[in-house]
Amino acid sequence: MSDLTAISARHAGRPSRPPGGGPHGAVRTDLKWTRTRAIGPEKDAKEAYMKTWKKAAWAALGLLSLALGLGVQRAQAAAGNPSYLNIDVKVTASLSVAVNGVNSSTYGVVTWNTSTPNQEFTAGTQGSSVTVKNDSNVVEKWSLSTNANSINTTGAGTTWAVSASSADNVGITVGADAFAMQAVFGSSGTLAGSCPANGAGSWNNGNVAKLLTTSLQQYTDTVFADSTIGGAGANSGANPDQGAGATSKMKANGKRVMCWRLIMPASTATTDQQNLQVIVTAS
Repeated sequence: MSDLTAISARHAGRPSRPPGGGPHGAVRTDLKWTRTRAIGPEKDAKEAYMKTWKKAAWAALGLLSLALGLGVQRAQAAAGNPSYLNIDVKVTASLSVAVNGVNSSTYGVVTWNTSTPNQEFTAGTQGSSVTVKNDSNVVEKWSLSTNANSINTTGAGTTWAVSASSADNVGITVGADAFAMQAVFGSSGTLAGSCPANGAGSWNNGNVAKLLTTSLQQYTDTVFADSTIGGAGANSGANPDQGAGATSKMKANGKRVMCWRLIMPASTATTDQQNLQVIVTAS
């Protein structure tokens, strides 16, 4: 008997394993299988372990490749010529503006006779000029304002209220215990007493010589810049050093002459001396 005959006789009568496999230990009688295949829980566990190990190995290999790539990039970045040391500087600006070289400057005393209602006083007529300077080391904006009320120098008593009722500044009149104030900038080369005098057209220009209020109004190329106040040399213009409109600024050590105008009350209830302030604010 041949081997094939013996195998066929040995498995005669046994059911064939259906296509796709059968229960563990089954042997096909079509002579394509001659031994059983053992696929049990032990082999499943081994295959699961191998799959987990392969995943972990690939993950580790990926991390290693990433680390090596970053190392190469850093090495390449560090190999440049020239190389740089970067130092960041935080700037803290201390803005400052000086009037006649000090924080608070006093012109002196103007004498108002109450028999002249709404009397006008100007720096030009008084032979005065004031120099305003950016005494900080950074560019800055300038704005003008005044107080809501005069300061009664006796420390108590009646004060005058600021008035801003005139739109065109022509023939400014104010009421009882009230005052109006204006100021403009010009070339710092202006000689003392060269400011616009009483009745000068500059004071009637409501766009340039705006009435001062408690609100900050910025000095720009169109506001408070009086082109009639000229001069020669550095700081010879009336406009701010740089910019236009809201971007107008004065450079460090930039200077301008400032001229002023006051309108006295129509009447007053006090004879106490009053202090009126033009306030220059840097921002």
